[in-house]
Amino acid sequence: CFGMFSLDGQEGGPNCILEAGACKVPVITTPVGLTRDLIKHKENGIITPHRRLDLLISNILRLKKSKEIRDTLAENLHSDVLDSWTYSKRISQITVVLNQLVKKNSK
Repeated sequence: CFGMFSLDGQEGGPNCILEAGACKVPVITTPVGLTRDLIKHKENGIITPHRRLDLLISNILRLKKSKEIRDTLAENLHSDVLDSWTYSKRISQITVVLNQLVKKNSK
């Protein structure tokens, strides 16, 4: 038995990928929205092009066969989520940008 998370769609934000990373679940996704910023192909997840069912199946089978790859991807994503993608860090980053906009528009 093995666990993994696969996402194919048009979601703009990577919330479900962040949740998978927080739970140390390996991820296969498409290059949509902010997932391109979060997932580094074959480092902390696998990116499969849109509408490439053949590659999606191949990547799922690759993860199924290799516990080592699953564990490495899951651990790397977990570390990246904790280092850069927690909600408090994201809110802090948004606050900085909003403050810069306010200063710029108040001149």
